[in-house]
Amino acid sequence: MGITKFPKNIKDKITYSYPGDKIFKGSKYSNHSSSCWTGHKHQSIFEATQCNYFKISGDYYDIQYKIEIYVNGTHITNHYVDFVLYTSKDKTKILKFVETKGFETPEWKIKRNLVRAIFPKIPYEVVRERPDFYRKNAK
Repeated sequence: MGITKFPKNIKDKITYSYPGDKIFKGSKYSNHSSSCWTGHKHQSIFEATQCNYFKISGDYYDIQYKIEIYVNGTHITNHYVDFVLYTSKDKTKILKFVETKGFETPEWKIKRNLVRAIFPKIPYEVVRERPDFYRKNAK
């Protein structure tokens, strides 16, 4: 028996896969999900550590707080802040928004600026994983 020659286009489509082969897609920004002491799931270890800090300090907070952004009565987008701190246990008045950041995306910067413009009296605090001197364009 001779060797069968496949046409070029069919040969390119043949792939071999084995049951033990798994391709793991890593995170886009090299973060690892983690849980804090209260059992919340967080997108990064740094965010879980920040949640543990709020728990120790006795602050009243919520995680992944949804902010709906409207301009002239039209819904533009939603922005999920990592933490929102309240002044009291009944959670009626917001003290500040807290965002933990390791990597700043252009989309996040636009949403942050929109939130700061719409809610000028509520501070928007960004807790960075690394100090500013690690960044190229530190402000």
